[in-house]
Amino acid sequence: MSETTMMVAPADLKWADVPSLPPGAKIAVIEGPMNEAKPFTMRLRLPADYQVPAHFHTAIEHVTVISGTFNMGTGDKLDTKATRALGPGSVAIMQPGTRHFAWTKEETVVQVHGVGPWTPTSTRRTTPARSSKRARAGQPDSRSSGARHPQRSIQGTTHSANEAGVAIQSMTRCRRPPAP
Repeated sequence: MSETTMMVAPADLKWADVPSLPPGAKIAVIEGPMNEAKPFTMRLRLPADYQVPAHFHTAIEHVTVISGTFNMGTGDKLDTKATRALGPGSVAIMQPGTRHFAWTKEETVVQVHGVGPWTPTSTRRTTPARSSKRARAGQPDSRSSGARHPQRSIQGTTHSANEAGVAIQSMTRCRRPPAP
C-alpha cells in the first residue's frame, strides 16, 4: 500500500470519549485532523437513549449510519417528535450553519466525514454569567480546549483528540475555537 492509501477494519478503531458531547458518546478518528483545511473521517458510537443537543458546524457534514437508528431533526432545540429515523446505510448531509440534533433509542454508530476546519457550535446562547472571566478577557479557558488528550494511533497515523478538533467546542456552551 502507498502512504496515501488507508484501509481500516472496525477492529482497528480506537474509541475515546468525546468531550464536546454529553457523557457516553465515543469517537474513533479514522482520518483528520478536523480543525485544519483537510479531509476528515470519524465514527461516533452513541449509547441507547442518547441525545445530541442542537448544534451546527462551520463546514459541511456528511453522516452515514453504520448500525442502529439515528433519529435526526433540524432546528435550534432538540425535539424528538420532529426527527426522521435513519437506519443502516442512510445518509444525511447538512450544509454549513444548518442547526440540527439527534437522538437514539438503541446503540448507534454513525460515520461523519467532510473537509475541515469543522467545529461544532451549540445553538444555546452563552450568557456572561456562564462564561468564565478568562474567556470574557479573551484568554484561553482551561475548561474548553486547553487540555491535551492522549495520543492514539490509527493505521499508522497518530491523532490526538485535540488535533482532531474533538475538544475544540463544548456543545453545551458556545466557545471560541482555539488559537492556531
